[in-house]
Amino acid sequence: MFKKNKKYISTFATEWWNFISIPYNFFNVIVSLFFLEASYVTTKYFAIIATKNASNTVTDIVFTNFSKIDTSFVHGTITFFMFDLRLLLFVVFIRYTSFAAKVLGVLIFFRAFTINLTNLGMPEGIVPIASQMTYGGDLFFSGHVANTFMLGLIFWEIKPLRYLFIAVSIIFGISAVLGRYHYSIDVISAPFFAYGIYILGKKLFKADYKLINSKVIQ
Repeated sequence: MFKKNKKYISTFATEWWNFISIPYNFFNVIVSLFFLEASYVTTKYFAIIATKNASNTVTDIVFTNFSKIDTSFVHGTITFFMFDLRLLLFVVFIRYTSFAAKVLGVLIFFRAFTINLTNLGMPEGIVPIASQMTYGGDLFFSGHVANTFMLGLIFWEIKPLRYLFIAVSIIFGISAVLGRYHYSIDVISAPFFAYGIYILGKKLFKADYKLINSKVIQ
């Protein structure tokens, strides 16, 4: 058993190095990660604008029927844990990185656009988190739900990661509404935006998408 695992790790390391040692692959990964980072920076400033222009609070069926619950642990601590996990996966599953970073970047850029289309009022009782995660007025659609759902789609062929990210996206959705970080519509719409951009990304980034299927690790 030990020899089998050692051989697997050795083969994995060799394939990882063979991939990243190709100049095009290396620079493609770097450019993709810069693109993703640019989307976060852009969203930060668009979120500040959305929060500044937020209008009056609107009613929500969940808010009417369920009391507010403190979900700051889920929306804060677990969010940063998932962010760190994503970075680790980008390093380990290097063949996925260029495609993953690009489609996530497109999703985040698109969200930066939509959060300012309609200036929904911040839910009553919201406690904005001053970070790139949320500012309060960046409501439609939920980035927490969309990003984790997108990761589930990206790592679909790796079942443990698929189940993990889909489950976390559901948890984020529930916590976002019960904690008054988002309206129900922000959460329900998020997976649809993620799926649509994932399908679009497969067409826009064909070469990157082919890489993730060239060596699927179960």
